[in-house]
Amino acid sequence: MACTVLLHQQCNSLKNVVYIPEIVKNYKTGPGYLQLTGELNKTQQLAAKYLTDIEVKMKQVEQLKTAETTKLEKYRSEIKEYVDKRFDELASQVTQLRDNDVTLLMDKQTKTKNIASIVATTKTKLKSCEQTPVRLFTESKDTRNLVAQLQVDLAEIAAKSEYQMYSIRKDDQIEAVLKSKDGLASIVMNTRQDMTRKIITYSTKN
Repeated sequence: MACTVLLHQQCNSLKNVVYIPEIVKNYKTGPGYLQLTGELNKTQQLAAKYLTDIEVKMKQVEQLKTAETTKLEKYRSEIKEYVDKRFDELASQVTQLRDNDVTLLMDKQTKTKNIASIVATTKTKLKSCEQTPVRLFTESKDTRNLVAQLQVDLAEIAAKSEYQMYSIRKDDQIEAVLKSKDGLASIVMNTRQDMTRKIITYSTKN
């Protein structure tokens, strides 16, 4: 037990009472205090070092975020460029198919209109011959040959009037990417850079 009062009445009756003023007389230059101040300085230096390390790492965290975001944006641009390129190619192919079909159908349309016009003209001509039996008979004979040929032409038109059937088939791999939660990219966690942790101890001995 320690006491700050010399010849303290309450402490005089106790054994092993140490008079504090006698203890602290040389404490400032003693090993206990020197060790304590040394550990405090060491702790202060470590704290300063850790603060510096933390500031550096905070900058590194921002730099890492910026660098990886830049990579992701570049990756997105490359994907967009690829998708736009394929879209233009496929759209061009679809347009070409349409143009080919329209050209074919317009040709058949023109031929069919010509046949319809010939039929209408022939019917008018026959109608005008109804009052003259000989002439009607002669025109009818020629008309039968014409009708037979027109029917052959129509059959040919009908056989070749179908347009091309097509549909866009989605790429299976791209579809799998679109359905996945991390198909575009994923974050891979590397070894984290931890500060070296040191256990700081100091003696409490006098």
